[in-house]
Amino acid sequence: MNLTFNASAQEAFNPPQTPSDIIIDEMHGIRLSDPYQWLEDKEDEKVKTWTRAQHDATVNYVMKQYPEIEGLEEELKKYIDRDIIS
Repeated sequence: MNLTFNASAQEAFNPPQTPSDIIIDEMHGIRLSDPYQWLEDKEDEKVKTWTRAQHDATVNYVMKQYPEIEGLEEELKKYIDRDIIS
């Protein structure tokens, strides 16, 4: 299988902006700032909306930029959807 693409012809990937928030925690007397801590609450509707927008932007970009590889999705599902014991 020969897959080629012209990197210079690719459009820029411009995902939706990620809002930041001023969140400062104090741990052991040290103040830490994490402007993206709000993304840690996966049940928050704002986080769900942001995640869906990022996902959709990524999928749309990839589908426009790269040729489909027949059978790749099924192969990846077989690899990912399995139990691993180690």
